Formats: sequence, structure tokens, C-alpha cells
Amino acid sequence: MQKSLFTTYALFSKWLFIALFLVASNALFTDIIIAISPNKPIKYSLFFLHFCIGVYSLYNLMQLHLTVSQLIKHLHNKSA
Repeated sequence: MQKSLFTTYALFSKWLFIALFLVASNALFTDIIIAISPNKPIKYSLFFLHFCIGVYSLYNLMQLHLTVSQLIKHLHNKSA
């Protein structure tokens, strides 16, 4: 059970890093998208792709947070 907790926590840490990276580099990605897109449909498609990647990483982050908290709660109840 503890090995499962550590594995899930490692995944949680990875997705937390990805989400924080996306939030921190949002302005940079926006500037790059504006600079490289030749027309509006491509620009808005890239913005949508950037948005979807952010939502996906936050979804994974929340799922792993719930899993880790449930495993911790289970281990706490088991030891008490």
C-alpha cells in the first residue's frame, strides 16, 4: 500500500510540475503563438490547443490529488 502511495505521489509531483510550468510560461507561449501564426485560424487553433493541454494537466493533477489523499486517509485509518 505504501509503495502505491509513493508511486501515485511521484505522478502527482510530475503533473504538479507540468501544471506550474504551463501557468508560469503562459505569457511566453502566447507571444510565441502570436509570432509564428500566419493567420487567425491557425492562431486560434494553437490557443485552443494550449488551453486543452492546460485543462488536461489540471484534470490529471486533480485526479492524482484525490487518489493520494484517499490513500493517505486509508493508511491513517489503518494505522489508528
